[in-house]
Amino acid sequence: METFPTVSQCRKRTSAANERYNELKERFATLPLATKVKQTSAPLLIITHVYGDRYLHNAALETGF
Repeated sequence: METFPTVSQCRKRTSAANERYNELKERFATLPLATKVKQTSAPLLIITHVYGDRYLHNAALETGF
């Protein structure tokens, strides 16, 4: 049986990603392209685990990925 992350686990991941983003933002005047892509796609990866591929596809269409 597949287990899904809890809301608190998703919040922790998002919080950690935001902290990392802020650290990089302070360190670099402009973020490298790979970092921007990774930061942008991280929420979509969480959505994949919670809702499956169908929701990721819809989110990707809305965000342009």
